[in-house]
Amino acid sequence: MGPKKLPDPSKVLPRDPTGSYLHLKLKRFANIQDVSMPYARKTWQQYPHDVAVSLAPNARAMCRQCHAKICKNELRYQLLLQCHKGCKNAAYFHADCVWKYPETSKIINLDEFFGLDDLPEMIKAKVEKDFSTFVTSQMVRDIADTDAAAVTKKRAKTKASGDSVTSTPVKKKGKVRSSSIDGK
Repeated sequence: MGPKKLPDPSKVLPRDPTGSYLHLKLKRFANIQDVSMPYARKTWQQYPHDVAVSLAPNARAMCRQCHAKICKNELRYQLLLQCHKGCKNAAYFHADCVWKYPETSKIINLDEFFGLDDLPEMIKAKVEKDFSTFVTSQMVRDIADTDAAAVTKKRAKTKASGDSVTSTPVKKKGKVRSSSIDGK
């Protein structure tokens, strides 16, 4: 009996279709009191914020969304994603890619962006505009999802009662019959 072979962590940890790890979440724990591991508390003390925005000091960081390098002096977003133990892990994004990442939906207002005050006014205005556009699209998407859920629920309720909601022709065994709301 040889040594026990451990599974490859890249195959064990859940990933989305783009290859990003799904176990890292933004704002997994509300505050430092919820974190019990000492090394996780250290990362919270080093980085008390969850989102940072800055100009890239060099060209070493890669975008978590598109996997391309972020050029020097390009606008760079940093999300501090938390693992299941509470450690904060830095994930960098291009200005356009950050809004495509699913965890950004947890960002509520511009006050959460660390370093926004240090940016030049023109770039600061771009960040504010992009964020307001993102929030607006999120609200529209939420309203559409709520409406779609209500329609689905109404259809399921109508189907259970036996009434037909549509007035489109129903084809059955080669014959076309018209159904209506009255059921006639």
